Amino acid sequence: MNPSNDQLEFATSALLVALCARDLETGDHCPRVNRLALKLGRALALPQEHLYALKFGSLLHDIGKLRTGDAVLCKPDRLTAAEWEIMRRHPLDGATMLRSLGFPEPVCLIVEQHHETWSGTGYPYGLKANEIYIGARLFAVADAYDAITRDRCYRKGAAAHVALHEISSCSGTQFDPKVVTAFLNLERPPHQEA
Repeated sequence: MNPSNDQLEFATSALLVALCARDLETGDHCPRVNRLALKLGRALALPQEHLYALKFGSLLHDIGKLRTGDAVLCKPDRLTAAEWEIMRRHPLDGATMLRSLGFPEPVCLIVEQHHETWSGTGYPYGLKANEIYIGARLFAVADAYDAITRDRCYRKGAAAHVALHEISSCSGTQFDPKVVTAFLNLERPPHQEA
């Protein structure tokens, strides 16, 4: 199956509606990260095919959370080790869902690999450095920035300068150093959006 751009747009919209109905916090997070990831992708002069994948992958990166139970997804305090194991399934669940719908493989790779880390300590596969698809490496920085600066049910969001410092300090371990440099050098430093 090779869906058209219109079909992918429609499927993306439908999946985002479902995600917002399931978890408003995640549903609001996806469009914010999408805008930031595309801005970063353009700053890195990614080829059009990577920007295309980033467009859909960043919007749908957490779609696998549709399969995560409320007891884990909506828990107001820290997750136990067993609950983290459940939560860590969402990249694989999401990529499986998107592959079954015929999304292009680069989109699925962003969803599947967005929690991999530059040093190889991420999940689900423990990929490292350039083994991680460029779209996933770029997306991870935008995702971290939004996650740090936004309120969560278990903590208050941090200021933009705190997030930028955290991302900078994780360059070469959690994040691709070239992507971090580009992120920190965006023409206008990213700020929290309303």
